[in-house]
Amino acid sequence: MRETKNSKKSKNFFIRPEIFPAEKIRAFFTGRTPGIDREAVSRELDTSFSEKGLFMPVQKHTARVLVYEELTEDEIFKNPPEADAVITARPNTALGIMVADCVPVLLYDEKKGVTGAVHAGWRGTAQGILRNTIQKMASVFGSRPADIRIAIGPAIRKCCYEVDMGVLRQIEASVAASQPDNVPLYLVKGPKAYIDLPEANRRQAVACGAKPENIWVSEKCTSCDPGHFNSYRRESRLGAKAPGRQGGFIIRIS
Repeated sequence: MRETKNSKKSKNFFIRPEIFPAEKIRAFFTGRTPGIDREAVSRELDTSFSEKGLFMPVQKHTARVLVYEELTEDEIFKNPPEADAVITARPNTALGIMVADCVPVLLYDEKKGVTGAVHAGWRGTAQGILRNTIQKMASVFGSRPADIRIAIGPAIRKCCYEVDMGVLRQIEASVAASQPDNVPLYLVKGPKAYIDLPEANRRQAVACGAKPENIWVSEKCTSCDPGHFNSYRRESRLGAKAPGRQGGFIIRIS
C-alpha cells in the first residue's frame, strides 16, 4: 500500500493498493480530501484521453451490478441507474463509487481486461454484492475468479462498527460457505456485536474462488481516523446532517 499526497501544498490523500500492475491500472482510494471531487479524481486518473470521463452509479445499498457496455448514452452521461457495483472490459473507462464507512472494493482481471468498482454496505454485503460482481464478471466476460485481483479499501472496522444481532446474522449468512480462518469476523459485547465488514467481503470473495493472495485489504478504519476519512457513524454522532464521502476509483489504460 502506498499513501500519497499530490504535493506539499495539496491536502489530497490517496491510497494506492500495489496489488494492481501500475503499468496497466490506475486505481486508488481517496481520503476526505479530495473525497469524490470529480475534477481532482479525474485529474489523478488522467481521464483526459477518455471522452466519457468518470462513471459512478447511483448507490442505494442494493445487490445490483451494472455492465457498463450495456448502458445507454443517457445513462452514462445524464441519468446513471441505481446500482452498487459496475464492471467493464473497455479500456480507458473510469469507474468509481463513494463511501463513508461502507466498504469500497476495486477489481481487475488482467487476462480478460475487466475492471470493477463495488460499494458494499452491510445491506449490500448481506445480499452478496461482491459475490454478484465476481459472478457477473464470469458470466458476461468469462473471468475466472482465481484470476481476479481485489483491493478492499478503508472502511469502518470491528473496533467501531456496532450492529445488532440481527444484522450480524445476516452478514454471517452471506459468508457461510467460506472457510474459517484466524481472522475473527466479529466481537460480541453484551447485546451488541462489532463486525468486521471488510473481512466479511474478503471471505465472500474467497468463497467465490478468488485466491487469498490476490486480495489486498486496507487496515484503515474510517471511524478511527478523522484526520483522513469521513465517517457516517462518527459524524452523525457529532450532529452532521450530511457527512462527507470518499471513494474508490479504477481505470485500465490501453
